[in-house]
Amino acid sequence: MSDWLSKADKGGLEVDVPPPVNGI
Repeated sequence: MSDWLSKADKGGLEVDVPPPVNGI
């Protein structure tokens, strides 16, 4: 979970990162 959060924190919100809600 922190993995995708770290990317978003670095400004990678526009990347193809699926939310942990789906658990993909």
